[in-house]
Amino acid sequence: MLPLKLRLKILNKLAQTVPGAPASPASPTSPTSPNAPTEPTSTTAAVISPPPSFQASGAWGWIGASGLYNSNSVVLIDKLTNLLNQALHYASNGKFNWQILRNNFNVDASAAGGKDAINLLNLSKLVHQTYLNGGNAFPQKVTGDQVVAWNTALSQSQPFLALSQLNPTGPLALKMGNPKEDILNILRDLARYNPLQPQQPR
Repeated sequence: MLPLKLRLKILNKLAQTVPGAPASPASPTSPTSPNAPTEPTSTTAAVISPPPSFQASGAWGWIGASGLYNSNSVVLIDKLTNLLNQALHYASNGKFNWQILRNNFNVDASAAGGKDAINLLNLSKLVHQTYLNGGNAFPQKVTGDQVVAWNTALSQSQPFLALSQLNPTGPLALKMGNPKEDILNILRDLARYNPLQPQQPR
């Protein structure tokens, strides 16, 4: 003999298929019930594939081969550009990253999308103009004075300061968190490996 629950289930199914038979009362979870709970809509953000890794010394060979930077600085610049590459990629939903921009940083930042992406694109442009000289080799070895000036320009720039107000539910925050402190730590290390030269007495 079939269990009672199974028999009731079969009878309900049969009643629904018999022409003219009264419909069985809707259960609380039945889709025909006016009080049936609705399925929650998915709030999962669109999946963004990771960006290709990026190293400035790979894109512009002179950075590591010319002696214009010391070896520690080359490692740190690669670290900085790859961090910005990832952050910009996620903040712009994959629209921009350093691999895409490497041959043309002269793009309208508003095309990046939200505020986080705009700030990171403008910050990337500033790094490209200073530490990377627009992609062109410097005429002579980079000095500690230049590094300090560039660090100041970056750390006091509006795009960098605006990272304090990172959208906590945006794609960048969800994928990486806030990169602001990591960027600042790299800049501090760059200053450490490029000390100011003492003034020569006159």
